[in-house]
Amino acid sequence: MPQRNRIDHENVAMDSLVQSLRQACSDQHIEHKKVPRGQDPPDFWLTIDGNTFAVEETCIADEASVRAVDIARKKGATGGSLGSKWEGEARAELTELIDDAVRVKRSKLEAKGVSQRCQGSILLLYDAYGYGETEDAKVALQNVPDYGWFHSIFWAASFSDRPNALYPEEPGRTGSFLYTKEDRWKAQPSR
Repeated sequence: MPQRNRIDHENVAMDSLVQSLRQACSDQHIEHKKVPRGQDPPDFWLTIDGNTFAVEETCIADEASVRAVDIARKKGATGGSLGSKWEGEARAELTELIDDAVRVKRSKLEAKGVSQRCQGSILLLYDAYGYGETEDAKVALQNVPDYGWFHSIFWAASFSDRPNALYPEEPGRTGSFLYTKEDRWKAQPSR
């Protein structure tokens, strides 16, 4: 059960991914199963018409973003701006954060031999950075070596009015693929 003012970003991000896939692949059967803590990676198994994918989620945030959100929550704010950074600074920081996520999550998945048990791995990035947009993340990803090891990389981005269909106690998020080997999945962001 989520703590007050604490978002379970794994569940929020997974809902965003599943809703995006349901829009892009409405004719296919989609199921997911959360892996119990301590038995991961992966965080989830995702099955699309019998094809299984490992899904590994991580939060993309820098220390300044985390502090700003914490201060805002202590003051009772539920949203708002964290301030601003110039585009080049935000993209450089996003490149570093995404590069770290790619390296760490790939290493964990390889160490456990996950890729031998599925069609591929999906890296699910929960945007808690707050200074860039999805397009900034797409540009940043192009500067990350070896991101193509993953079958797909999904960005769970801004808050939306869409309810969280899988985990109703959590907020809904929009999202889109930063990269995918499936042309059909590139269609449109989740709403």
